[in-house]
Amino acid sequence: MKRKLPAILTAIVLVLSMALTLTACQSTRTPISAEVFQQKAEAVGFVVQDISDTFEETSGVNAVKIALKDNYQVEFYDVDSVQQARDAFAQNKEVFEGAKGNVSSYSSFTGNNYAYYIQTSAGNYSVISQIENTFIYVNAPDSVKKDAESFIKSLGY
Repeated sequence: MKRKLPAILTAIVLVLSMALTLTACQSTRTPISAEVFQQKAEAVGFVVQDISDTFEETSGVNAVKIALKDNYQVEFYDVDSVQQARDAFAQNKEVFEGAKGNVSSYSSFTGNNYAYYIQTSAGNYSVISQIENTFIYVNAPDSVKKDAESFIKSLGY
């Protein structure tokens, strides 16, 4: 009996460790509002435009902001539903994949309430990142990748 106790404890610790690891991998993210997007973008030198009115005829689009800086832009969308954001994510991911050059790299992940797809190919840096009913979109020259990555990270996307 004494020999089995350490084995049982080891098994319990292993199972708990695996459960914690899987939980950490499946964490959730908190979406930001269009207003927070604008504040954070302006704080790091972007000029932000609200183009929501151009989507008035498009059902389910609540807000659209574009942050412009150094010849690239980061787009932020707030839509009615998670499914609408997921559909936009899937469509944009398909477009990015279709534009792959001979040499490319990508990263993709889907969590509890978010997903992202990042691709570097043919001199372009492309990102679609969705959290609940919001998403950001970037298709920029590879030369601004570090700046864009830093901004996207600051947003939590």
